[in-house]
Amino acid sequence: MLMLMVESADEPVNGKIELILEKITIPSPPVSICRPRLLDALWQSFNLGTSTVISGRAGSGKTTLALHFAELCGRYIAWYKVDAPESELRIFLQYLIASIRGHRARFGTGPLRRVLNTARGNSASNGEVIMLAEAFVHELERSPGPPLVIVIEDLHLVCDAEWLVPFFKRVLPLLPTDVHMLITSRTMPPAWRPASMSAASMSTSTYS
Repeated sequence: MLMLMVESADEPVNGKIELILEKITIPSPPVSICRPRLLDALWQSFNLGTSTVISGRAGSGKTTLALHFAELCGRYIAWYKVDAPESELRIFLQYLIASIRGHRARFGTGPLRRVLNTARGNSASNGEVIMLAEAFVHELERSPGPPLVIVIEDLHLVCDAEWLVPFFKRVLPLLPTDVHMLITSRTMPPAWRPASMSAASMSTSTYS
């Protein structure tokens, strides 16, 4: 297992965080062929906005669809496979930043890093979460690099985290036009209403 060591903060007391590289690496291409109606629906969402949520039960083809789209969309892909321990906000963002930095080398080295250093993790206030979200978008706008699709796989594993809804409610409407965020999840958090978050939502079962 390959590990990546990243600084968690400027102060030595916070030390470093080890990231598992497999989690920010695009999975192997699927053997199965994705259903055309699913890809058509995803293309429509991609052309109309900057974010898409793919929901569906386990084994319904969410990751396969995302992989096929990643191969066809013509953009660089920043991939992040979420696991339950990343319900801690700082760890989640360290993985997300590392995945984007693979294509935008300066990403996460400016205001976002400073705001992240002062945030209180899972005890962060709503105001701190919104500041992190705005700093995240600001660096996407300012960091030079190619157009991106950011894939966040299995977001349902951290859907109970208190920071998740305010963070994405702020991020999704503000994403720059050269970035599309593609999220896969088995469930949608009860308070997460795609219409109010400027995200298109599609179900793998709807298009089967």
